[in-house]
Amino acid sequence: MPDSVAFRYLTWATLTVRQPFYADGLARKHDLQADLDFDIAPTAECDDTMRRLDLIFRRSDRTAGATVLGRVLGKNAAADDLVRFTPRSADKLTFWMRLRNPDVINFDDLPTQLDSARIYYFTNQRQDAGAARDDLHLSSAANGVDANQDRIARSMESYTFHHNAEVAPGAAKVTHLLTGTELAPTSIANKSGQSDLAFDLHALPLGRCELAIGGVVKDTFYFLPSSEPQQFGLIELVLGSALDANYRIVEADRSLTSARPVYSIRFANRKTRWRYTVSVSPSGPLATDMAGLSDADKAAYLSHLNVTTNDTAITFAPATANDRLLVFVSNGDIALREQYISSSQQKPLALSLVKNAGSGNDVVRSDLPYPLTSSIDARTAPPVYSDTFLTI
Repeated sequence: MPDSVAFRYLTWATLTVRQPFYADGLARKHDLQADLDFDIAPTAECDDTMRRLDLIFRRSDRTAGATVLGRVLGKNAAADDLVRFTPRSADKLTFWMRLRNPDVINFDDLPTQLDSARIYYFTNQRQDAGAARDDLHLSSAANGVDANQDRIARSMESYTFHHNAEVAPGAAKVTHLLTGTELAPTSIANKSGQSDLAFDLHALPLGRCELAIGGVVKDTFYFLPSSEPQQFGLIELVLGSALDANYRIVEADRSLTSARPVYSIRFANRKTRWRYTVSVSPSGPLATDMAGLSDADKAAYLSHLNVTTNDTAITFAPATANDRLLVFVSNGDIALREQYISSSQQKPLALSLVKNAGSGNDVVRSDLPYPLTSSIDARTAPPVYSDTFLTI
């Protein structure tokens, strides 16, 4: 009987994408299966690192993210498992974050246009002692992704920078922050009190870089070779033990503590003003009510039309009211959600168009739909509007 060899693999880290828009805070369900908005996949560099360290990458619908497992062998004095292959201080795991559902930029609080020159950048090089081990934010802020703070310029192999002063030889350098590798410019063109710098970044690994001139940081960017496709975001998990204890994956003695890190990327759901635009049908109930009314009575009738809800925190006001067109706008911003629940009744949110608002609240239509998340109107932002068009 041939000899058999068994290897043990334990979780190194878990990634999860949290979206409060969804009922379960993670993803929409389709035929009882999670239908993820983002696909997380290793970069080519990450594949090489995982092969060297004997790591396994697994996508996880349960966490709307992924899990990294690694081979272990032996234990330390505290009975914690030891990794079989020790990562270097500058080793990192980098993952593409690919956008699968374009509606995300509507219902999550993100810029409505993707910027091909910048990429969302999430890293475990954070300093937040209060972050729980099972919910370690990879965004700059604990409360969620901020496009102003969590996007970084992308540069390919040829990096150029225009400076508003002349630059002396030896005064400018690009530094790869994780490894400390420094590069001098391949050319400096000084002219009329200004300068154009050019760098060749071929020798660098993927990573965040800084340009300093005279010791002063002038630019920060992420180096991604031209061979790497443009994606929505990039996740960088540094494996070195110099990270803060709660964010650390592998300890200095190459052990794995019993509480494994769960890294979170949280996208806050967008808040919009809900706007209902009602076209008055000549044969509908509104036109029937107004037929034969005097101008004064018609104006009074129109002034008492409104949208009401079963949530005391969500109210509407008429913005336009005539015998052809009615527009009602929420008095405050409402967070977009997969499922809407009345905060005051703990029942599904119900919206109705009523006449005699404030007195009889006689219902004209009781089943007003929620806004679609496939489109928003951000032309005059803020506020951003969610529009619903009806004919009644």
